[in-house]
Amino acid sequence: MADPLDVTGSWDGIFSYPRAMPPNGFRCELREHAGRISGETQERRDTGPDRGTTILALLDGVRQGRSVRFTKRYDSPDLAYYAVVYDGALAADGDEISGRWDIAGHWSGSFIMVRQQRRGVAAKRTMAEEVR
Repeated sequence: MADPLDVTGSWDGIFSYPRAMPPNGFRCELREHAGRISGETQERRDTGPDRGTTILALLDGVRQGRSVRFTKRYDSPDLAYYAVVYDGALAADGDEISGRWDIAGHWSGSFIMVRQQRRGVAAKRTMAEEVR
């Protein structure tokens, strides 16, 4: 039987800054295998001369029960030295993660991410519609 809390899937999220900057959105793809999480994320650069461009990052972490922790490492050379640690809690239904992000010694803030529709649910709905 599949683990209902498995975080594999597509997620949309938003993170807040500690200062007066507006929040920034992101999209990510997570894969979980035996509690290990890997994935990729993309967000819009919101500062500097490249403002508005898309930046990519790799994710690596773990899930234990409803506790989710992963590190985001940017693919961009000028941001590669930042390791952003996300520490959150998975909602009981497995479709939302919320918590805090932290760049040690620099910035931290809150985040929330919501799973896009699960493929299994969509497939069951499609099959049910076809049967009717």
